[in-house]
Amino acid sequence: MEKLGKLFLSISLFYLLSSGVFAQKNYKIEHIEPMNWWSGMKHSQIQLLLHGENISRFTVESSSFPIVGILKTENPNYLFVTIETKDRNSGKYPIRLIEKKKVVATIDYELKERQYGSAERKGFTTEDVIYLLMPDRFANLYPGVDTHPETVEKADRSNPNGRHGGDIHGIIRHLDYIKELGAT
Repeated sequence: MEKLGKLFLSISLFYLLSSGVFAQKNYKIEHIEPMNWWSGMKHSQIQLLLHGENISRFTVESSSFPIVGILKTENPNYLFVTIETKDRNSGKYPIRLIEKKKVVATIDYELKERQYGSAERKGFTTEDVIYLLMPDRFANLYPGVDTHPETVEKADRSNPNGRHGGDIHGIIRHLDYIKELGAT
């Protein structure tokens, strides 16, 4: 019976160790912005925003991109990393987060292939109109749905700081007005 107990203990320890229960967990990067970029851009330096719990404590390394700069903010959960992408083809390139000379996380940052002629594409100009539209303040086609019984603040058009009501259907009803402004 004693041999069976030792065998069980040995198998249990082997299972726990091989399953990674005692292994060091990798650091989790919450997100990165922009999540990808394109090769062959006119401006080849890009600044990446890395977000994760206390991420500013790490050193950043890459054998794929020259790291031009690292900016730490007052908030330790954000880190700005400027990389140089000149002469890099499309593909995924590793960027590593280092702590105490050990890699705690790797980001496979993707450079996508740029479409032919994309540099000639027309962007926004002074001919364009960007109209910031607030449905709550624009038009109200169905006033009966402005206030829900469980809503703390009820619709009140007489209060300039309050909810006024308004809906997408009201916007659709007034698309001619938006068109007259020059927006399409």
